[in-house]
Amino acid sequence: MNNSYYIKQINVVNEGSITNTNLYVSDGMFKEIGDFIIPDNAIVIDVQVHFRDPGLIHKADLYTESCAAVAGGVTSFIDMPNTLPNVLSIDLLEEKYTIASQKSIANFGFLLGVNSDN
Repeated sequence: MNNSYYIKQINVVNEGSITNTNLYVSDGMFKEIGDFIIPDNAIVIDVQVHFRDPGLIHKADLYTESCAAVAGGVTSFIDMPNTLPNVLSIDLLEEKYTIASQKSIANFGFLLGVNSDN
């Protein structure tokens, strides 16, 4: 079980000042605070990516984008629903999972969009 966490872009309040920075926590203790931290054996989850499957794969697809993510140290990602078409139904969400299971080299998750019609 991994008891270490890397939290990006948080506001740290200390002695009356607020700093936007990153935090590394291990075994319940703050281990490092700073703008650029890469802990050993890090599990990095990018919770807001804008990959282009389906509909915009002339720019990139889940394979090329997941390769780039892994090359940068990301182990998992969560993709936003702004593709063509927008992911606004369970059917389209399932399609994205099917595409990712065939193309992605990283762990993945997807968000379902909401509008006035769904």
